[in-house]
Amino acid sequence: KRKPEIELQYLERNFIDGLHIAPKEFERFLELVPFKKRSARLNELIDQIKSQSKTEEIDKISVILLKAGRLNDLVKELKKQKNKFNLVNKIAVQSLPEYNADLLDLYLQHLVSALFEAKYTNYQQPLFLLAKKYLDKLPHKTANELVERVLKQIEFVKPLYNFILGYYPHALGNKVKNKII
Repeated sequence: KRKPEIELQYLERNFIDGLHIAPKEFERFLELVPFKKRSARLNELIDQIKSQSKTEEIDKISVILLKAGRLNDLVKELKKQKNKFNLVNKIAVQSLPEYNADLLDLYLQHLVSALFEAKYTNYQQPLFLLAKKYLDKLPHKTANELVERVLKQIEFVKPLYNFILGYYPHALGNKVKNKII
């Protein structure tokens, strides 16, 4: 009867001290924790990672919250981070078909931040193409609204603005006068 608890302690220590959380190990962890105690045990684990982990804690916390189906908690954690677009994109894609306004706002924030940090068009375009894979899986109206918000924030970056507008010519609806040259 003590063996599951010993295994749980081993897994927890591995999650805290290791470089990352392996999905199979986390699945085993979930199998060992009784359902009624799962939420509390996950909260304890997250607190321990935050206080004791010496490596990328947000990557570990995101695995835990995503696998536990706690998308809202994950969005709250990611709001505290700067430019984690690749992580936010991965989470957004994995959470489909589920999404909400908070996740879309977070996605926009990290996408725009990543686009500005990339600085040069030849770095910005692949970033946007990565985002496009997610955007294309959203309902058409939602994707266009999100792209419109991106365009409003980058309208003075002419090459990138035109590049995005080339993929989403209807994102601005009838508001498009002409491409910026």
